[in-house]
Amino acid sequence: MTILKSDPGKQLSLLRETDPWYILRKHYRPILKGLLILLVSRVCAMTIPVSTKYLLDNVILAGNLNKLPLLAVVSAILVAIQIMTSVTANTFFATLGENGVMELRTLLWMHICHLPLEFHDKGKVGAILSRIMNDLDGVRWLIGPGFADVAGASASNIIVIILMAKIGFSLTAVALGFLAVFCLMLWFNLKKSKSMHLDYNALRAQIMGRLAESLAGVRVTKAYCAEQTEVTTLRARFVRLSASAVKITNVHSWMGGQAIAIFGIANIVFFWMGAHQISTKAISIGSFVLFMTVANTLGGSTFQLVASTKQINEAVAALQRMREILEIEREDNNPLRTVAVPEIRGELCFDNVSFEYQTGQKVLDRMSFTTAPGTVTAIVGSSGSGKTTVTNLAAGFYRPTAGKIYIDGVDLETIVLGSYRKNLGLVLQDSFLFDGTIQENIAFSRPSTTLEEVKRASRIAYVDEFVDQFEDGYNSLIGERGVRLSAGQRQRVAVARAVLAQPRILILDEATSNLDSESEAVIQQALAVVMKGITAIVVAHRLSTIRQADQILVMEKGRIIERGTHESLFAARGRYFELYKRQSLQVEEISEENQVV
Repeated sequence: MTILKSDPGKQLSLLRETDPWYILRKHYRPILKGLLILLVSRVCAMTIPVSTKYLLDNVILAGNLNKLPLLAVVSAILVAIQIMTSVTANTFFATLGENGVMELRTLLWMHICHLPLEFHDKGKVGAILSRIMNDLDGVRWLIGPGFADVAGASASNIIVIILMAKIGFSLTAVALGFLAVFCLMLWFNLKKSKSMHLDYNALRAQIMGRLAESLAGVRVTKAYCAEQTEVTTLRARFVRLSASAVKITNVHSWMGGQAIAIFGIANIVFFWMGAHQISTKAISIGSFVLFMTVANTLGGSTFQLVASTKQINEAVAALQRMREILEIEREDNNPLRTVAVPEIRGELCFDNVSFEYQTGQKVLDRMSFTTAPGTVTAIVGSSGSGKTTVTNLAAGFYRPTAGKIYIDGVDLETIVLGSYRKNLGLVLQDSFLFDGTIQENIAFSRPSTTLEEVKRASRIAYVDEFVDQFEDGYNSLIGERGVRLSAGQRQRVAVARAVLAQPRILILDEATSNLDSESEAVIQQALAVVMKGITAIVVAHRLSTIRQADQILVMEKGRIIERGTHESLFAARGRYFELYKRQSLQVEEISEENQVV
């Protein structure tokens, strides 16, 4: 066994990745490059206003029409440069934004994959998907086109203010005064709308979660004619979401209205002051036309900043919601987990283990047992007795509320889970298959494996018996959750996947309880081969399948009330005997009914 050093700074590093300022600093080199291109574009954007002043003062009013061709050529060149740099900058920042969102989505998904099972049990699929896909769309704007818009508008404002100051100090001072009033208004409304965006995103995530549930449960909805109930439930949430969106829109509409009022009054003041200054020869007509033109440019750029505030708030809110997930500690981030176990013998020991999903409600109560390496331990009992919880704890999906679990004498809470789970195989009652090919699903436990190794595992699990029925063989697509396969075929693929993992501990949680007798017999034959020489923990519904187990644990209400072999338990005439006889009678009744039919 190998002792590893824990990394307490990993969580802080993840949180740092969602700091908006850190994101911008991280990409500062490409951002500076893009800003340089953007600055050239914005400077060239002043070509027409400046050319207009020159045209009026130095060409038309001065009677120098011979300068007109040169002015036209220079202006055309600068406009062409503006077009090229504008397109280049927009493409550059769009690419930067997409790459940034890709990095954040990968970071968030990696973290979610490493979160404890409690998170996935409590979280809704739709809400998680909303945070990964919808929420982070706003971040694309923050470091992509939106950043270019804000930076470009800010650059334009600086250039405009410099031009205005050269024209006249008094007019510029008035313009800056109105701009200061506008900035105060902007700050106030930004503060007001930030909480609204957080509420809106939370509501949208809730709706995504409920929609995912409704789609998954559509058969139940139709079976009970509950379509209208679902519509009513979701419509109420849609109404709340719509009302939240309207509030945000109203805030931004008022911001636009206030901006129109501020800049409208500013233009009236400029007309008044400009007329007086032209009449006194303080400025020329061309200078005043330039001032009014760039003043409107200042208004347009500032309006662009106003429009950007919504996206800024959405992006910051999305990052904040992302941080909420990243603040949840990963299951492999426990500083106690320092022992790596590349290989194990397969001895599993529960020592007075108790467990609670909810505080005060014990599912397991001081449970103790040991599985010797290479033996089969079967767990039976009534529904709700805690059988599946034992397998979840054995796989390290949960941590005991009290007591200890040992693997080859080492406390499981000190073992690096990744190294331990590489020694595990898992076949569930309804084993999950991915939307892909048969080969991909079998090779999921060992992605680097060869086709020959996949075929070898398939022969053991009897997958090869039905693969030839598909036109593309192992490359046949099986659909979402393996919908194109029968229940028995799905279980054979799951068994082949476990075989390929070459586990030292195999966990079977009612792996054949939902199958017909023919499919069950095939799976049992495959499992008999797989379990040779490894430790197996079998949660069994049909007791006839575990008669050869080395030990059988009978559970009730989270406790082991009986243990032994099939023969010893049967002879004891206790709870196991009752369960076995009851199942035998049910089988006989079913057989008699079939004969009558």
